[in-house]
Amino acid sequence: MSVSVGAQKLREALSPKFTQAEFAEKLGVTKQAIHAWLSGNARPTADKMAKIEDLTGIPMRAWAEGVPAEEVETEEPAGAPSEEPAAE
Repeated sequence: MSVSVGAQKLREALSPKFTQAEFAEKLGVTKQAIHAWLSGNARPTADKMAKIEDLTGIPMRAWAEGVPAEEVETEEPAGAPSEEPAAE
């Protein structure tokens, strides 16, 4: 199994925000599962993909086979603070 765009994006998103252990705890999986996803040996289930999208903004479609990286836009995670200044 090759490394998906989702795995590449997840690797980029994890390093500044979470350790693999912290992220695994948030998702209710083992560190070994996170490692398997990042290395392309496994893919997360749909419910885990949805949680990953909520936490990182990586869309579920990024895990599909053959999706080019340039076609996958990472969005702000749900509940993330906006960078736009508040209107006065």
